[in-house]
Amino acid sequence: MLWGICACAVVPGRGWCAPTQTWLKDWEVPPGFALQIDVEGFDLPSAIACVPQPGPSPQSPLYFVTELRGKVKVVTRDRTIHTFAENFFRITPPKELPDGQGQMGMAAIALEPRRGLVFVSFTYHDTNGILRNSLVRFASRPGTFGLKAEATNSFSEIFARDVSGVAHQIGAIVIDGDTLFVGVGDGGVAAHARNLDRTQGKILRMTLEGRPLPDNPHYVDEDPTRTRNFVWASGLRNPFGMTLVRGRLFVADNGSDNDRFLEVRRGGDYGWDGTDFSTGMNAPMVFGPTVSPVQTTWLPPDNPVFPPEYRGRFYSAFSGGMSPATGVAILDYDFERERMSRKPEMLLSFVGKRGFAHRRLQLPVGVDFGECGLYVVPIYPVRPEAGAKGVVLRVSYDPDRAHPHVLGRQQGAEAIMARVSCHSCHGQRAGDVNIGPALDIKTLVPRILERLHSDEYRRSLAVVDALEEEPQRSYREARRQVMAARGPEQARLWIKYRLLEPMFDRTTSAMPNLGLTEAEATAIADYFVSRNVGATGEGWMARIKSATSRLISGQPTRKHVAGAFGGGMAVALGAVGVAVAGRRVWGRLARCGASPDFSRKGRLSPNNEPTQTHS
Repeated sequence: MLWGICACAVVPGRGWCAPTQTWLKDWEVPPGFALQIDVEGFDLPSAIACVPQPGPSPQSPLYFVTELRGKVKVVTRDRTIHTFAENFFRITPPKELPDGQGQMGMAAIALEPRRGLVFVSFTYHDTNGILRNSLVRFASRPGTFGLKAEATNSFSEIFARDVSGVAHQIGAIVIDGDTLFVGVGDGGVAAHARNLDRTQGKILRMTLEGRPLPDNPHYVDEDPTRTRNFVWASGLRNPFGMTLVRGRLFVADNGSDNDRFLEVRRGGDYGWDGTDFSTGMNAPMVFGPTVSPVQTTWLPPDNPVFPPEYRGRFYSAFSGGMSPATGVAILDYDFERERMSRKPEMLLSFVGKRGFAHRRLQLPVGVDFGECGLYVVPIYPVRPEAGAKGVVLRVSYDPDRAHPHVLGRQQGAEAIMARVSCHSCHGQRAGDVNIGPALDIKTLVPRILERLHSDEYRRSLAVVDALEEEPQRSYREARRQVMAARGPEQARLWIKYRLLEPMFDRTTSAMPNLGLTEAEATAIADYFVSRNVGATGEGWMARIKSATSRLISGQPTRKHVAGAFGGGMAVALGAVGVAVAGRRVWGRLARCGASPDFSRKGRLSPNNEPTQTHS
């Protein structure tokens, strides 16, 4: 069954992606959905707006794409990229992306087809080098738009008295008939967000000519320089996502450590004061940790581009680079009860390696529905090849060309652990202080084996085995498997069963049941065991410990006695060699005027990588 008729052509060289293309494995979608590069050739693309009723010719504009540094591009049906407007503002960031100081420039775009108007928001440097916000309106052909802007109007007067901020700038734009809504970030000064005489941290409402509206909640007069004349709502941090549904305004607001999804009402104060507590004020949905929601759109119930179960829902670009929820999320809102109907789901999920060292960190920043599906704009190129350009991805429902990587089926251990927040309770290095033991990749397996080989553990199992309560009773066979195994396989089984049921071998546990599937638990167990040093076999140190344990417990075998004797000789000879070598080294250090300092313990510092583009 066809959910809709798509007139978009498959352009040679840009059509449905062959399974051999390496970037494909970085993304997952639900069953039956297809993913392709719709067009490639942008420099830091930042937002997208689809033409509601594009013309039929190959040169008819299909959608507009903004570039962070100042160009507005238009893509036609034949997938040719044209420059619609450029050189209308100046911006020179101190450092370019991926450095955080590069997070400034053109942020949003909105189309008004009846008049052929194109609005864009951006930050720019004024003549004194001060960072300011602004809004520009371009005129084009009514209905289907054109390839070049025909006239330009600037609305910078409204914002002229306020300073913008890196990653805390002007953002989303929504058009409602003859009315324009504009979201403005707090400029990095939380105190301005609730001040009605500042544009920062607000939703502003104006005419399409940039004039204040008399029915705005704080309207005083027609003065375009008086900020409170424009204020529709206040107390926001970075309202980068905004859309209008059934006359009601919805905003995705970027917080600090948490983000939120809001229904914004006339005169509403949403409380942002610089604290995470205020992020949850009046919010039906709080995202934590941060996912950095940006451009947000809505799929009407009568739009056949997706199957019925995907309609009547919001779609938001989550650009929190190192977050496990990077991609496009589906938000289901109950309009009658004014609350979320269910937790967010992912339509498009980035599951590739994260970090610029891998050249695969992805930050989806733009989303909009067109006649052929959902169009998605990642700010960085999706292909790892040198010289690759920015793209527009297209997600469409097409079971015949379904994407080979389905959500959740090939999820890696790191992504699973991030999803269930393992590291909120467990440190990542030995010695970290936290609720649970550290998940140190080098020490976890040896620590587990040492525990499993101890008399204390055997005594505790005897107590657990005698229980008839659940879940201990159902896991008797699991415990038997663990104790019958040897070496890394023993650790692997224990990790797996511990993840499936934290009380499988004990009566109490501080660890919650995470609800993992057996495949997910197995993936995490394999991850730790396969990466542990010496994990291909039991290892000589583990064998010596095992033999020593049996000797002490009075249960030695002939092999253990021989092994212990051989091991003891090897250790003794090794100690003699180390002593001789150490004496020589110490002498050399003394002759050079140096002596080793054994009071300091060396530590490896983590490789800190950028987390997101939008803060």
